[in-house]
Amino acid sequence: MNLRVTDDATNQGSVATVYVNGTATALTCTEDSSGKCSDTTHGIEVQAGDEVEATYTTSTGQVSNAGFYMSFEKR
Repeated sequence: MNLRVTDDATNQGSVATVYVNGTATALTCTEDSSGKCSDTTHGIEVQAGDEVEATYTTSTGQVSNAGFYMSFEKR
C-alpha cells in the first residue's frame, strides 16, 4: 500500500501516518513546500478484517487550514 497526500502549501511540514490495528506503521510522509508528500517506499500489507487508520498532524496548528486529500494505493 502506498500513501499520497495533497494539501495547501501553507501546511508544509504536516505529517500523515498510517496505522494498522492501532499500531503505527512505517508508511508516513511529511509535506514539502508544495503541500504534497508520498511514501512509495514503505509498503504495508493489509489483511481482510484489519483496521486501517490514518492521522494527520498539521504543522500550523490550524485545523481550519487542513483541507487535504489522502489516498492509499494498492501495490
